[in-house]
Amino acid sequence: MEISRDFLSDQKIVNRFASSIKSQSSFTLADEGVEFDVVPFPHGKITNLLQNKQTVNELELELLRLKYNQKNNDLYKFEQSDDVKGMTSPGICQFRDFLYSDFRLWLTKITGISFLSEPDASVSKYLYTDHLLCHDDDIQGTTDGRRYAFIYYLVPDNWSEEDGGCLDLYAVDEKRQPSSVSKSLVPERNSIVFFEVTDRSFHRVNEILSQEKCRLSISGWFRGPAFVRPEPQPDPVTIAKPMVTDTSLEIPEWIDERYMDPETQIEIQESFEECSEIQLSGFIKNAKYQELVKAFRLPSVEWIQQSPANRRSYEVAQRDSIPPVLEQLVQLFESEFMFLMLSTLSGLSLHPAAAEDGSEDEEEGPSSSKRSRPDDGGNPRCVVEVRRWKRGDYTLLDDRQRAESALDISVFFNSKELTKECGGFSSYVARGEDEELLTIFPEENALTMTYRDAETMKFVKYINHRINQLNNQCFYELSAVYYE
Repeated sequence: MEISRDFLSDQKIVNRFASSIKSQSSFTLADEGVEFDVVPFPHGKITNLLQNKQTVNELELELLRLKYNQKNNDLYKFEQSDDVKGMTSPGICQFRDFLYSDFRLWLTKITGISFLSEPDASVSKYLYTDHLLCHDDDIQGTTDGRRYAFIYYLVPDNWSEEDGGCLDLYAVDEKRQPSSVSKSLVPERNSIVFFEVTDRSFHRVNEILSQEKCRLSISGWFRGPAFVRPEPQPDPVTIAKPMVTDTSLEIPEWIDERYMDPETQIEIQESFEECSEIQLSGFIKNAKYQELVKAFRLPSVEWIQQSPANRRSYEVAQRDSIPPVLEQLVQLFESEFMFLMLSTLSGLSLHPAAAEDGSEDEEEGPSSSKRSRPDDGGNPRCVVEVRRWKRGDYTLLDDRQRAESALDISVFFNSKELTKECGGFSSYVARGEDEELLTIFPEENALTMTYRDAETMKFVKYINHRINQLNNQCFYELSAVYYE
């Protein structure tokens, strides 16, 4: 396989890369088509990697004929091939051999790292709305031998920033967490980008915006002695608060009469104890609901971006900036009344009165096989947030998240037009597994009630730019989590 310039053996280029990596300094050799930048973390790029355009075109055709697997979870959505090591197409084999030998040895010269003989390499195909969210390539806390990542692009010649799919590189804060996108690399046909995998190498593939073009690439990692990173900084602990017993709220103005009826509440509890999930449509009375929708949109509400990007991205209303009706909504879900009502609807021990009512028939109750009441009467408490969701927002799974059973409550506003294709739905998965156990869609003015045990985790799927084609380009959520 012919390389455009003999950068593999050009000692000037080798020395320049080696010295810049060692001194953490940037350089550009425009005539040679190579560059190295240390902002926001060290990364290199070589353009026009292969000399013969026909070779590039034939390689692209071979890659497009491969079988691809759909990859779709909390972190990404794209298509990926199997590892190239088992492939037999001639162009792919030539490029694989180039990676395994010449490029690997060249990378050893400039980095001083002895890599394993066979890097991980597969083909990725990103189409309309596909994405890969913020991450650092860490596996099991030590990068699992991943020392250098690489991406060889086979995008169309006319790929531009407007097509999306940029490789966004993040700066990090004092806690070594991603703070903001510092640099965006637009994919360029027949170029290769590479960078060291460390505790600072946070990056993402931005959403594909083109409906016609394909972001095709061969990517993977060169493995070597594991990089030992410092222990990651834990998330700040969110303090759950006990119920508020003193409230002046006029409850009849808020909740639809159907859900105040004792017989209806018993039916809801029976259904919930069977399925551990239920949506109560039209939960808030229409007049109050319309008042709340107007309040969400007021310019006086201060929305605070939630971070870091490798865990979440959405906005929360600053409580001291919300208008009275939104404050009353928060107070309603913090109130003793709501703790008692949710205890009745769910069968959980969120209120002492509910625990006493259920103590005699606990063994015969439909929830006894799934859930047990706390022996000490528990410590009922909750966390309530007023959220705004828009294009680019999401939450990711985090194995460091504390394992604790909880009741998740959501009421959505302004979400009537939202479709599954936009994202924004909540998915529940077993800890350490990929298969989704349950998917919850943001139904407008429905109280969504979901019980998750200590081994179940939740994420909100990335909201893609389809939402910007709707009349309402954002939606709102009253989110509450209750603990026994």
